[in-house]
Amino acid sequence: EKAIKDEKKEFLISSGQLQRDFIPISKVSEYIMEFMLKNKKSGIYNCGSGKPTSIIEMIENTKKKYQSSIKIVEGGIPIREDEPFSFWADMKKYYES
Repeated sequence: EKAIKDEKKEFLISSGQLQRDFIPISKVSEYIMEFMLKNKKSGIYNCGSGKPTSIIEMIENTKKKYQSSIKIVEGGIPIREDEPFSFWADMKKYYES
């Protein structure tokens, strides 16, 4: 969003095929409120959508939302050697508690 708001012409990414777990902050707030109100067991919980979304899909959705024509440059930055291709939150502990 920042590159669009800053009216950049291009947005450099490594690979649009990498997958991440994107979640709106409003949903994170819902999870926190539900956690507090239902007295769930204490501990460490994952918080996410529970499903992977490709980076390019997320960017394209953001472009559409803002009606942007920013150019996406895949391969514009290198992929880190230790970067996982795909990861997302395992929400099982949250839903089972």
